[in-house]
Amino acid sequence: MKLRIFCILVAIGGASTGFAADQAAVRAQFLVAHKLAKAGLDWQSAAPEMASYPLLPYLEHAALMHTPRPTSEALAAFIARHGDQPLTRTLRSQLIARRVQTKDWKGVQSLDLASLPPVDRCHQYQAAIELGQGQDRKDAMRAIWLSGKALPSACHPLDHWLRQQGALDGDSVWQRIELAVAANQIGLLRTLATDLTGKDKVAALHLADLLTNSAPARRNAKTWPDDVAHRKAMVLGLVRIAARDDALAATLWREFSPLFKFDDAQKYRVIDTIALYRANSFEADAANWLDMLPVGQDSAATREWRLREALSRRDLAAAQAAIDRFDTTQLTDPRWQYWRARVAELRGDAAAAGRFYRELALSPTFFGFLAAARADRPYALCPIPAPAATDASRALAQPGLHAPLNCTRLDGRPRHGVSGMPR
Repeated sequence: MKLRIFCILVAIGGASTGFAADQAAVRAQFLVAHKLAKAGLDWQSAAPEMASYPLLPYLEHAALMHTPRPTSEALAAFIARHGDQPLTRTLRSQLIARRVQTKDWKGVQSLDLASLPPVDRCHQYQAAIELGQGQDRKDAMRAIWLSGKALPSACHPLDHWLRQQGALDGDSVWQRIELAVAANQIGLLRTLATDLTGKDKVAALHLADLLTNSAPARRNAKTWPDDVAHRKAMVLGLVRIAARDDALAATLWREFSPLFKFDDAQKYRVIDTIALYRANSFEADAANWLDMLPVGQDSAATREWRLREALSRRDLAAAQAAIDRFDTTQLTDPRWQYWRARVAELRGDAAAAGRFYRELALSPTFFGFLAAARADRPYALCPIPAPAATDASRALAQPGLHAPLNCTRLDGRPRHGVSGMPR
């Protein structure tokens, strides 16, 4: 499929040469009209042919932006004419912000799109709150609030409303703390700690101290109380530390694990993360960490690195054991199907290897290609006829293709944009 698309694009390139030649004069007029529009002059009279030109919106945009601060009515009219295009997105955000300032909440909602950026999305939810529709958007607002980074000021009304509704309980705060830890947003973590009380608040602040990676904070962690909140904080801390320094995380785990009564899920989450990064670095003790994980307590990533680590040592028995841990999703991935066959071949099980290779050879993928070569089977990546000229003509007939083709010709380089114009 991808090859066919490529061939059609090549054909389009050839067909578009004639298309470009036919349009050369019109493009020259466009450049003149664009200069006039940017200067605030009458470009319509100078280039009447532009009324049906694919890049007409750029001329209208240049004329609109000649005014330092276009009126809201002019912005709304331009957006209404051209819908959701890259050219209108900045203008849409500007108009939404203006309507928020004037508290025109219905006007804000009239500009709603699924593709709005976060700030505009928060403005939409604020409009819903002001119009009494907040309950219908509560789950969506909570999803925005659950961010690992600080929210823009436009989202603060959502935060205030969710608190008023009692929608942000301790569990929600801990969910966001986990996201903040993963994003290394320690400042946000400290801010979120103020939303907690009692042991939870103390544990969150202790976690922030631990993640500063200072020796005193690590020493103090040995005196943390063994309560639910601190066990949760310790797990989050060790998982984060393992991502940046797996050797340190391994040392800290040995020191801290006897001090806390972790449940199995917490214990194996930490071990899984340390094992993953030890294997990722092919450390000498990687296999030992991997062996600490019982079946069912390891992640998909760790299972895959278990195989890689075993293959790096040419330990075929360990490699087969790693494959035996794979779940259904992994065993339907051509990459791991290939390595299942390869390991069987290396272990001398020619019958199983041949069967696996033959099955995989039917897959039109890179690993299916490799399997077909090993099984001496036809490749599933079948050649296709070169597209006919009519294919290119049909493609060129699509209105949406004209603008990028013209942009490319005007710029003289293969990018869908005209220098100095909004992307």
